[in-house]
Formats: sequence, structure tokens, C-alpha cells
Amino acid sequence: IVVGIGILAIALWIVSLYAVLERQQMMTLVGAVFTPKPESTQPGLRGAILNATAWKRVLYFALRLPLSIAGFAVSIFTVVSMCLVFAPLVASTVPISIDSHLVTDWQEAIVVACAGALLGLLGAHAVNAVAEIERMLAEWLL
Repeated sequence: IVVGIGILAIALWIVSLYAVLERQQMMTLVGAVFTPKPESTQPGLRGAILNATAWKRVLYFALRLPLSIAGFAVSIFTVVSMCLVFAPLVASTVPISIDSHLVTDWQEAIVVACAGALLGLLGAHAVNAVAEIERMLAEWLL
């Protein structure tokens, strides 16, 4: 039990160090504004484990994982939609297949490019929305 408690205290300390880096990154990238949070005043191992600020940071990183996955998916969606914009340029040399339909002429390629541009705009707004959610979460829990 003592070893596990020691490992928990070390893990909470590492999370606190990483939270400092995360706060700096959020301030730089998304303009987050943080208020100073009081640290635990209890010395020793008990103070490290009962530190509410450290546990809020652990919650932040636990909630950040699904947000990071969503941000990655939205980013890939945006990149793919931007590739569709170039359909008129490559349709004559590279076969483009959308849902088992082969784009064969330039009129279809123009429609695909317009859809790609629209999806790209939606994807860019979705990336901004995920970043805003991450900013609000960081300001709340870090």
C-alpha cells in the first residue's frame, strides 16, 4: 500500500508539471487566460494526494483524450475535403471514386470540387469549435 501511495503521489506531481506546460501551450495557441490557483498547503505525502488542484488536472487530461481524438478526426476530414477541391485538376489522370461512383468528366469534377470547398469550410469551423472547447476546458480545470 505504501508503494502504491508513493507512486500515486509521484504521478500527481508529474501531472502538475505537465499541466504547467499545457497551460503555456493553451495561452500561446488559443489565447486562454488563467487565474492563479492555490496549491496545497499540507506538506508531505498526505498533502500531495489530497491536493484538489492536482485531481482537477487529472480530470482535465482524462477529458482531453476524447477531445484530442475528435480534433484529429475533424482535421483529417478537413484535409480530405480540401483534396476534393483539386478534383477538376486530377480527374483526367487519377480516377476519383466517390461511393462507388467514378468521376469521369469535368462537370462531375466541378461538383465534387464545390462539395469539397463547402466541406472544407465546415471542417475549418469544426476545428475552431474543438479548439474553443479545449480552451474552455483548460481554463476551467487547469
